Amino acid sequence: MVKCIFDKTTKLYAGGLRWTDPTFDSATQVLITLAEFPDKRTDRWDDATGIRAATAQELTDFDSAKVDAEVNQEIDGAKTLKALILWLAPLVGKTPAQARNEIVAIRKTL
Repeated sequence: MVKCIFDKTTKLYAGGLRWTDPTFDSATQVLITLAEFPDKRTDRWDDATGIRAATAQELTDFDSAKVDAEVNQEIDGAKTLKALILWLAPLVGKTPAQARNEIVAIRKTL
């Protein structure tokens, strides 16, 4: 058996432990015991003592958030790309934030 933490609002699996009780915030999280660790993408807390399958919208939201995080990490981790955005933005009449958002939008399509 495993002790699993789920976010009360999003119903997302937030972590867990097999041998001991994990520390969690009871105001925003719930601790439930399951036979095995849940899948972060496809399993959600059922508002009781178990899990349920994620809805189609929840899967879409999860996948979109994952792509957003990956793109942001790529850009934030690449100092050369950040410098290029800062240098290029004024040349095309954009703020750095506008240029970054447009580049992120393009990157998501690749």
